Amino acid sequence: MRGYAELHAHSNFTFLEGSSHPEELVEAAAALGLAALALTDRDGLYGAVRFSKAAADRKLPGIIGSELTFGDGDRIVALVENTLGYANLCELISLGQLRGSKGDPRLQLEDFDNRGGGLVILAAGEAAARAHASVAPQVAAGGAAAGLAMNEVTIDNFAFNPKIVSVTVGSKLTWRNRDDVPHKIKSADNRFAGSPLLDTKAAYSVGFSESGEFPYFCSLHPVMQGKVVVTR
Repeated sequence: MRGYAELHAHSNFTFLEGSSHPEELVEAAAALGLAALALTDRDGLYGAVRFSKAAADRKLPGIIGSELTFGDGDRIVALVENTLGYANLCELISLGQLRGSKGDPRLQLEDFDNRGGGLVILAAGEAAARAHASVAPQVAAGGAAAGLAMNEVTIDNFAFNPKIVSVTVGSKLTWRNRDDVPHKIKSADNRFAGSPLLDTKAAYSVGFSESGEFPYFCSLHPVMQGKVVVTR
């Protein structure tokens, strides 16, 4: 099964749906020669530490994620790409759990506002349609991985991530600096206000009231370039 990655696996931490310990899932994936394995227990990261350790021991690319449940019962799978995604996933899980009750989390699409960075979303059927209409134009429908359109651009390793980001009219976009050196956002055509000096962990936000393409760059490191695509 070389080249195949399982992106939606439950362990026995997902009661009545999964039966294997996280370590057993890793062993099975390694034995089958999977390219990677994602642990996506429902509405929590219960086995994430054990899973990550086992995957590292077996040199298997392990992906942390969770299957998130909305108030009407629809589910989507959120996979973590980086530390920002892990932080956002933790927040989303907490919001759903706090709004609902034990065994009955109630996530809302609005919870993804400014919490989509660093996550890849998998969805199908009505859940994909809702997410496509209300959250992002890039949702993996039917299981094909694509990034959840996010309202945040991270500055990491002297690059804007994502380099091209799509938002809707009336949305606010935030740039967050994760480099150890400062950066400064500047519009290439002066169509939006540039940022002050952004030190490490500093953030800057801009609202977009009209559609169009808005190229920009870092005035301190001009090789760094990006684009905001604003749609109605």
